[in-house]
Amino acid sequence: CPLDAPAWVGNAFAQISGKDIGEHYEEVLDAWLGLERKYGFTAGSSNSSFSRVARPQEVTDWIRDGRGRSVGIRAIANLEAFEKTWWAWWTALQPAWRKPAQGQLSPPAAPGMMDWGKLIVPGQNGLLSVVAALYWWGVAEKEAGRSARSSGWD
Repeated sequence: CPLDAPAWVGNAFAQISGKDIGEHYEEVLDAWLGLERKYGFTAGSSNSSFSRVARPQEVTDWIRDGRGRSVGIRAIANLEAFEKTWWAWWTALQPAWRKPAQGQLSPPAAPGMMDWGKLIVPGQNGLLSVVAALYWWGVAEKEAGRSARSSGWD
């Protein structure tokens, strides 16, 4: 975690980085920290958060419980159900130009030229929730002895 990051970033980082779940997740963490740095590590507000539409219950519970202050890693009882719910939520969060026609998200032709507005939600109410959910999912996959490549996680 960056030394210049505020306490909320350090606390969150400690919760979502304790277990090695692969290099792709490390890239996600780096991208998340880069976004937070770009926006000055702002904590955000209740007005700057993602839609609850299709959000996994584990994420809702984590937010309600103070983002891990009382319970750290959320146990995922049913990996297949979580995977479906997570993808439905992630898809619902996407900008219109990226919505899937046949189940897969469209990669941008030129990422820097596209409007990512809906996904640019820094702070503890934004992408942190998505990254935390990915972490729990990755940990659950690893503990179940499943390869990330055999699921929709990777």
